[in-house]
Amino acid sequence: MATTDIATAEEIDRRVEAADTARRAKRSAAAKEVGELAQRRTVLAEQLAEVERQLGEVLADASRPVPTTRRGLLRRAEDRPRRRHRRTARRPCRASPPYLAPTP
Repeated sequence: MATTDIATAEEIDRRVEAADTARRAKRSAAAKEVGELAQRRTVLAEQLAEVERQLGEVLADASRPVPTTRRGLLRRAEDRPRRRHRRTARRPCRASPPYLAPTP
């Protein structure tokens, strides 16, 4: 007659407890990692909110119209060299085609 190894109640309890201990350790490690990642996410979200606020301020400042006095000064300063060039510039001379050239 062959004997089979039947696990005793104590051995079954020990195996179940070992498996539970391993699961608990994995769950505990996962919970710690989730907590750390959640804290990092909170810090990054606050930094992102600050960057978005600064970006909004810069864009709002850039979209304000330039005062007319300042705009006029800038425009006049930019146009001066062009106006002078327009007054002193000459049209380029174009050569006559050979068939219209005067005959000697």
